[in-house]
Amino acid sequence: MRRKCPSPKSKFLRSTKAIAIPVTYMMLFASTVAIISITYSLAIGRIAGRGALVETAIATQNMQALDDSLRSIAWSFGGSKVVYMDDCGGLFTGANAAQKLVISLTDGHGLNSIIFNNSVGEVSYDLQSSESGNYGTYVRGDGQLISNKSQYGMTQLYFTTSGETQNLVLRYRPFVNVAVVNGPENKPTNLIRVSILILSSFPNMRLSEQFRLRLTSVNVTMTLHQYEFNTTVTSLVLNASFDEASGGVTLPIVSGSDGAVVNLEIAVCNLKLQKVEV
Repeated sequence: MRRKCPSPKSKFLRSTKAIAIPVTYMMLFASTVAIISITYSLAIGRIAGRGALVETAIATQNMQALDDSLRSIAWSFGGSKVVYMDDCGGLFTGANAAQKLVISLTDGHGLNSIIFNNSVGEVSYDLQSSESGNYGTYVRGDGQLISNKSQYGMTQLYFTTSGETQNLVLRYRPFVNVAVVNGPENKPTNLIRVSILILSSFPNMRLSEQFRLRLTSVNVTMTLHQYEFNTTVTSLVLNASFDEASGGVTLPIVSGSDGAVVNLEIAVCNLKLQKVEV
């Protein structure tokens, strides 16, 4: 009996099916690889973001401990303390001339006296950018250049950015308070006290990983200015400028029929930071 030969059409269909199967597998394989690659990239990005959050948290803890220690020895001549800084993956730097602080006193009329003009230092951590977006956030203090409220104090611990990195900066702003002291009723004496902390470290301080810092209160200086007003004055304004930023506070003055006397005290404490060699 003669066998029936398959037609060319059936041969073509069978060959097409044979080719379609591996092509389908190749498409599935390529799709799977693409999905895995995208998932891996997202996971790596998420892990890196989480790592940045952890580094930021450690750096913040370090800076808060540093601030606590600095303020604990401030205004105590020769006071010293060692603070431990844990590894946060960032670069710790100190800048002695980071900010030029200029303070002036004015009554809005003829008085405009510059009472302080000097550089004050700051320290900072250079950290990788965080997905949380901390730019402009104040951990301690606020954006006012002069503080006259005890709940905010002198500390300014805040986040800023520089290129691809975020920076956690610690610096101190002037703190001012005013009080009325003894004096005749017709010309009372007012006392304005301005407190300033200056940070200094060895030039080009650049530290990483874990390290210890020795903090020392080097000296405290006091400068006195006196202003006498022969007419009634109700307030004075203390202005401050940090490089391009400026701001001020209005200080109430008690005045009598013959005017007022204002004694202005400027207290400056120099704090030095030095790495402890193991």
